[in-house]
Amino acid sequence: MLHFAMLLTVYLLATGIRGGRLVSAINLFAAAVIGPLVALYVGLNRYTPTVRTSEALLLTRPSGAQTFMVLLGLLVGASLAPLSNEVMRRILIAWPVPDLMGELSDQVLQVTPPGVLDWAAFGVFQLALSPFVEELFFRGFMQSRLARRAGVWKAVGVTALFYTAAQLEPRYMPSAAIVGLPLGILAACGKTTWAPIIGHVAHQVTQLWVSTSFGEDRALPQWLLWSAGGLSSSSLFLAWRFRRAEVPS
Repeated sequence: MLHFAMLLTVYLLATGIRGGRLVSAINLFAAAVIGPLVALYVGLNRYTPTVRTSEALLLTRPSGAQTFMVLLGLLVGASLAPLSNEVMRRILIAWPVPDLMGELSDQVLQVTPPGVLDWAAFGVFQLALSPFVEELFFRGFMQSRLARRAGVWKAVGVTALFYTAAQLEPRYMPSAAIVGLPLGILAACGKTTWAPIIGHVAHQVTQLWVSTSFGEDRALPQWLLWSAGGLSSSSLFLAWRFRRAEVPS
């Protein structure tokens, strides 16, 4: 509900700013940032009003062990991109229902063709800002709060479920689960939100490269999928082995 409310708010504000015209392409993606930010603001003020934001969200300067986790996050996020792309491709083939958001996006693009600034803003939203804000809310705030009440690994699972459900489109949920669960494991092992943030950004950038290089409708080479699976699995295994490293609680 919050996601749709923020989406509508962005549309109305943008329409007013643009003199009553339809919103530009970038407004289609702004709610993915505004929604988590609003929820994060409300949550921080309610549950951690006296704690520094960087400490509440596990955004303090990483220690040596945490820096290693951040590097593992980079590897995990990048290696998961081919796997999530292939899962998405197969689901869209098996479940060819109309893509309502895609149709809405096409209609907006036809009425208000995006300029250079629109595409630049879209890139910032999709590749950096949206992953950053989502990880702040889900792994930095939600998972860390749940871990104190339900335990670390229950918190990882529950947060991954909420992150998956937040995609709203059922066909996108399996791909989101493939990314969300490993990022939660990295956050739990390293006790720093920088690891899932870097991992999420690396995933988005690599996903764009994979789609551009191999095409969205073509099956990815088996060697790429096996290599990606091996790299992500080995990186997560290393994170698990180093989970007892001396890092701040």
